[in-house]
Amino acid sequence: MWGYIEGILNRYQHTSNALFYLQSIDTYRGSSYYIDKVSVQDQNLITASFAGSLLRAKYIMENLKLYSEQTLDAWYRYFSTGQVEYFEKLIASFMKKFANVQTLNCLLKNQKQFICRKNKIFHEKN
Repeated sequence: MWGYIEGILNRYQHTSNALFYLQSIDTYRGSSYYIDKVSVQDQNLITASFAGSLLRAKYIMENLKLYSEQTLDAWYRYFSTGQVEYFEKLIASFMKKFANVQTLNCLLKNQKQFICRKNKIFHEKN
């Protein structure tokens, strides 16, 4: 059942695609908790607009403590900007965590190709 039906959004900070949409629901009384951002986290409640899916995923991974702060930051920055420098940082953070792995080959078919071996990242020039 949706949170606004049970009143969850009436008690916690949250967001949505648009406040007017939530206000059109009879049981919604949480306008004072509404924040106009793509994603909002209040305790363990994470809400997002359709445009906030990436940030919502980041908040979920943070709460579950799936990755280090360094890895998560690089992951978010890479997928939100597409800049190769953050991909390098992402791979380096994994290599740091899994330093006991002898060889790790990584290929990125977008702008550059990366081959990662023994904790070093090499760029193949096209």
